[in-house]
Amino acid sequence: FLADRTERTNAAGQQTPAAAVYDAYCRWCEENHERSVMGKITFNDTLEERGFVRGQDRTKSNVWKGLVLTERRSEARTLEDLD
Repeated sequence: FLADRTERTNAAGQQTPAAAVYDAYCRWCEENHERSVMGKITFNDTLEERGFVRGQDRTKSNVWKGLVLTERRSEARTLEDLD
């Protein structure tokens, strides 16, 4: 999931809502027929183990700092192959 749907960024203030990241992960698992989907706590712990920083935005919503969701790279590669 991380390699296929996310990018790490050092841009100041760049953050993504934690719920959006987990939702994207769940969709990715479904699309890729992954049988063992991590629960939210395990997923969050895994991101922290990989160096991502959890925080809160101005509204106190949970966010991941320095993580950006991207389009599916596997689809992007397929489209590039058609050119």
